[in-house]
Amino acid sequence: TLSSLYSQEGLHLAALYYALAGISIANESHSVQSERAIPDLLLQVLDCRESMGQSVEVLQAADVALRFQQLSDSVQSALIRYLTAYEYVRQHEPRLSRLVRNGWQAHPAHALFLANERGAQQVVDELLADGDRPNCTLCADCGSVRVIEWNAFDTVWIVSTENNPSNVAASESIGAMLQILLAEMFDEPSWNHVGTIRIEVAVEDSFDFFDVSPIVDGLKLKLGRNWWHDPEKLVAEFAQLVSHLIPRRDLLDVFERMFAEGLGAKLLVGAPYPVLRQIAILRQRPVCI
Repeated sequence: TLSSLYSQEGLHLAALYYALAGISIANESHSVQSERAIPDLLLQVLDCRESMGQSVEVLQAADVALRFQQLSDSVQSALIRYLTAYEYVRQHEPRLSRLVRNGWQAHPAHALFLANERGAQQVVDELLADGDRPNCTLCADCGSVRVIEWNAFDTVWIVSTENNPSNVAASESIGAMLQILLAEMFDEPSWNHVGTIRIEVAVEDSFDFFDVSPIVDGLKLKLGRNWWHDPEKLVAEFAQLVSHLIPRRDLLDVFERMFAEGLGAKLLVGAPYPVLRQIAILRQRPVCI
């Protein structure tokens, strides 16, 4: 799947976007064949969150996976991910320790864990002890600021925002679109920028849609509260945003050709991202988490 391909390239926001879109589309299709893809897509969401070190998001996504009644073949994988994130949050984030402990003891999967406690706990202990494990879960989503970082074209890209639901949804959406664009540009001649590009994202009531201002090594993007209500305008503004980040004289020509080849459809998959982000599958019905 495209989600898996993006993930293999380290573009985990793009992979997450496509996995969430796939879950939403499969859920709305009401076909048995589409619903069979949902367990793998749920695990893909888990992989993306884990690769970005987002322990609380892993707990949330694993909770959904464990409650999904068709996940029988992959329930052990989801359980291990849940327990690994649970143990890490419990050990390293005392503020959240009681919350996650109470949530775990009341979780339907707790009985499954108790039935195989020794084997499951041994795997979790081994994962937590392996500091070099590429997907080792960290508490990257527990602080006041959410930061996501990746490498592309010899450049470190950093997207940061205040750690609250509206800002995180906006930053993940912009980051995913940027990663999708960068993936499409892999075959394009690169630019000479080597270093770091930073994007600070903020959702504010005082702005109608987009406002871009320069900062050191990048820009600050302010979005209006309803920034996602007009997808076509979002894509147009996104193109302007990228023109501030990528110093290429032929960028507009490159964009024109890419959009003619279907880039717009790749940037907007399914429902708007803030809606996708809040859709979970519980007993085969979408609910907000």
